[in-house]
Amino acid sequence: MSGTNSICYNKRGGKRRNTALSNERISRDRMKKKFEASLNRLNNEIRSPRLFSSEIKTAKSPFKTEKSASARSADRGEEVDRSGSAPATGSYRGRRRAIFRVSLLVFAVILIAAGIILIFKRPVVEEQRKAQAHQIASQIRVGEVTVIVDRDAFEVEGEGYEIFEDELNPPDPESELFALPEKVTLTAVGIITIDSIDLILPLWDNAGIIPLRYGAGIHDNTAVPGQEGNLVILGHRMKTYGSIFNRLGEMKIGDTAEIVTMDGSTHIYVVDRIIEALPPRELPEYIESGSGEGAQLTLVTCTPTGVGSHRLVIIGHLSDE
Repeated sequence: MSGTNSICYNKRGGKRRNTALSNERISRDRMKKKFEASLNRLNNEIRSPRLFSSEIKTAKSPFKTEKSASARSADRGEEVDRSGSAPATGSYRGRRRAIFRVSLLVFAVILIAAGIILIFKRPVVEEQRKAQAHQIASQIRVGEVTVIVDRDAFEVEGEGYEIFEDELNPPDPESELFALPEKVTLTAVGIITIDSIDLILPLWDNAGIIPLRYGAGIHDNTAVPGQEGNLVILGHRMKTYGSIFNRLGEMKIGDTAEIVTMDGSTHIYVVDRIIEALPPRELPEYIESGSGEGAQLTLVTCTPTGVGSHRLVIIGHLSDE
């Protein structure tokens, strides 16, 4: 037989149901059972206490988060809007970063300016010192014996360590300066001139801290210019070219040093010995009273320039001419 809805008869002669209709009813029954099962599971979940607990926690979570954010904002010092809106964290942090950058820039500018001042201040001061020494030398030439200077002017870097008098028991330079008045009177012996190094300096009657800032000084208990004995003259080895005894290391055997005293007498010494790096502990035997031979001149300064670990010693004798 053909056809999708063919009719069959049972043994009693009755009709059998259509096969397609039977399958459709079975499918509807299965869907109904699945729906009922899903409905039962949903009812069970609704009645379960875990669902309500989860809903409560979910409902409380936003308030807890908002409170924590407010607390954290207060701890950080951030401003919170009275209306309850979220703090402007990005804007606050941006302002802090901007302030930090500006402060850093200002600090860098200050450091650069200080460095420039330190770099250029020393050469300017040394040029002023040279000019002041030449001016004083001119005043001495016309007969001025004393010069008044400021105690705190024209300090020499490291002058407290360049002690020539007693290397083993040096005096305290701070105590020496503290004992001086604000205005210090310097007494000139004359002028010392060394043509080979283009040097013209005032020659003072002592080698204290203040006199050595403005020229060369005669060491205590040594000879008088032009007379028998060892005339010891001290001076700083300045870093600036041509300042005080800066160029003393350029002197050679046969060079001359001329000293003109206040009475107009001229004394010329000829260099015959140079000690380029004398250990400080050996210096006393060259500068103490009674050292040397005949009418001797001994010039002493620190070496190397800017270090001063040793002493440069130039020795000459009075010329017969």
